[in-house]
Amino acid sequence: MSKIITLMEWLKEITRYPHDTHKFVQISEREGIGNPVNPDENFERVVLYIYTDSHCYSIVAIDKASGDGYLGCQVSARKPLAGEDWVRGNDLPDGPFTRNTWEKIKDAIIGYELVELSISEPCCEGVPYSSYTRCSAEAVITERPTEACSIDSKDKKT
Repeated sequence: MSKIITLMEWLKEITRYPHDTHKFVQISEREGIGNPVNPDENFERVVLYIYTDSHCYSIVAIDKASGDGYLGCQVSARKPLAGEDWVRGNDLPDGPFTRNTWEKIKDAIIGYELVELSISEPCCEGVPYSSYTRCSAEAVITERPTEACSIDSKDKKT
């Protein structure tokens, strides 16, 4: 199976409707590049984009006739920060075209999209159990895990 087809299968993991991946993935470039002298050096290259409210992710995949190929990702903001006339960007993981590289890229995308919680004070220190309503995940990772509270619970300790 072509590595490009494999990538499209992997993209189904992060799209809302796996059978409608085309609604979430924009293929920008797709080209086959051949070497008439050495057919083992032929490869196919595809550049595709996925978007969120805040970011654009550019994924490049190269399917080589021989070898692992390449898979990489870059992220850029969709709009500049106040006072700036450029958009910020960053390299995300890249490497051989393997499932492991894809998992690293997926994890980086999720990490980029997470939004920091705005919790003004720690909820688990010195507060009676009956008033636990919300805690940051940091509260769960304590030396006293039995005293950690759950984000999903309201007015009860889990």
